[in-house]
Amino acid sequence: MPKIIVDADVANGAEWEGLFRTHGDLFRNQTVTEVNYSIDGNHVTCCFNAEDLDTYMRYFESDATAEAMLADGVDRDSVTVRVLDKNFTP
Repeated sequence: MPKIIVDADVANGAEWEGLFRTHGDLFRNQTVTEVNYSIDGNHVTCCFNAEDLDTYMRYFESDATAEAMLADGVDRDSVTVRVLDKNFTP
């Protein structure tokens, strides 16, 4: 299952969290099954577990996701995306 890390600066971390949690339908469309995240002031890091990377990326780049990020106060210029494509089991 792909894991996608998304980092971003937001206008207000506490407000972002409340708004972020309203996007369940959007995440389900992206095939997301679980989200782990952290908030450090006005910087957020999310790890999305998605069933299908191509579907996730198509929805991530959609107008719906852009609108959700705008509404949540995400600085789009600060967004970075990384796909974890390696695994190690000690």
